[in-house]
Amino acid sequence: MIPRVDVLKRFAAFALRIEHPAMPVVGRTFRVNKNICIGCGKCAKVCPQHNIAFKDGIPKFGGSCAACMACVFDCPTDAIRPSLLNGWRVNGSYGFDGAPAADEEICSYCKKAYLRYFHEKENL
Repeated sequence: MIPRVDVLKRFAAFALRIEHPAMPVVGRTFRVNKNICIGCGKCAKVCPQHNIAFKDGIPKFGGSCAACMACVFDCPTDAIRPSLLNGWRVNGSYGFDGAPAADEEICSYCKKAYLRYFHEKENL
């Protein structure tokens, strides 16, 4: 018996592979509302990629964004807008202090991409 292949799902999975290489570009488009930013530096402290530097008291985003949105979630004044990803923006804290998922805990849909992406990053 020939397995059924859902062409639409395969196309969507292929098209969305752009996510990882595109994030450094999208990350550079994050914007800060200078009128409400208090320059507290919390965004830079929570960034796991160390992608945020301060210039004249305002955060500047570099080219190593992973789109974790920690800077957006942890901003106390809600001053950061993630440009194209503004639909992902929510208010409230987002922590990285939990244990990472074990390889066997990842769902079968995400497993191949997850393992490839995160194991490549561990080797850097």
